[in-house]
Amino acid sequence: MTKLLERTILYMLILLQLFGLAYAQAKIEPLPIEMLADSMNQKPKAILVLVATDWCSYCQLQKARMAKSKELRDVSQYVYYVELSAEAKDTIVFDGQPYSYLNNGPSSGIHELAVHLAEEHGRVAYPTLVLLDNNYQVVFRFQGLLSKDATKALNNYFRMLSARKM
Repeated sequence: MTKLLERTILYMLILLQLFGLAYAQAKIEPLPIEMLADSMNQKPKAILVLVATDWCSYCQLQKARMAKSKELRDVSQYVYYVELSAEAKDTIVFDGQPYSYLNNGPSSGIHELAVHLAEEHGRVAYPTLVLLDNNYQVVFRFQGLLSKDATKALNNYFRMLSARKM
């Protein structure tokens, strides 16, 4: 009986470690931008938007970092995380206003919402992270790849803002 009990305890410890490992590696899923308005109506929160393109390698790296970010997962109760393709062709309603794709040529263009959110000093760069308060006002904008340390600092910022009921 003692051996059976030891084995059972050992198996339970292994299962607990596996569940802990799975939780530690859990990824945060971005909220589809089409669902943002409904989510904001139900529970207003700050919004973190990653403006990116499919061809931008730094954007893909930033997306991967955001998906695995323990800091972002920890503050998901305070902020909605959204990824916006700067080359999306669909009309997107954001804060009650429709934004569409702007053609720049036969096979190039940019979405108006990407310009609205990511433009700084007359230019749009990829990736761009934009933090908006629960009234859709820009609080913070960062163009470029966010370092791991900066992600941790952003986490502290979310916590501070949530304490002030952003």
